[in-house]
Amino acid sequence: MRILVDTNILLRSVQPNHPLCSQATHAVAKFIRQKDAVFFCAQKRGLGDAVTLEEALVRVWRGALVEGAEEVELEGQKFAVRETPRKRLREVDFVFEGQKLRGLEQNPKTESRWAQLARAGHKVMQFLSAGRYIGNVVDGKVTIYGGKKKSGTIVRAPGALAELPKDVAQEERKKDKPQKRKRL
Repeated sequence: MRILVDTNILLRSVQPNHPLCSQATHAVAKFIRQKDAVFFCAQKRGLGDAVTLEEALVRVWRGALVEGAEEVELEGQKFAVRETPRKRLREVDFVFEGQKLRGLEQNPKTESRWAQLARAGHKVMQFLSAGRYIGNVVDGKVTIYGGKKKSGTIVRAPGALAELPKDVAQEERKKDKPQKRKRL
């Protein structure tokens, strides 16, 4: 089954002090356990400059990594693009629907699949809320994380599902296969 979930559920699930955190986390986890395809979207707040979470993440990614802007404008507010002191990665602290978020350029020197894409020349930015990773943008395609992914799909790109390059996707499928445990 395909399940459409408002981004407020995602934001609540990464805020441990929010009274609805537990309920939001359990609800999404239940859908995933049932092998449902879970898609996130934001409610439009009327006319004007209202944007979805995915659109906001892409705007921040584009301004910081593609355009190399000194600041990013989102819903009438401007947010500075900085470099981290030690690794010189670009980052942006911004607010979306009242929630403080951070966009952080992917460190290509780590061992993640996202770092592998960054090393290959892709523009990758991770996004955090309350210190927890909530998603990323790779070359304009958005992936929203939904906790531990054991089954189901939690990938969303504006207008289409985001797909990883075949070689990366094959490596991820290998990692997802259960490993045989050695008995002691």
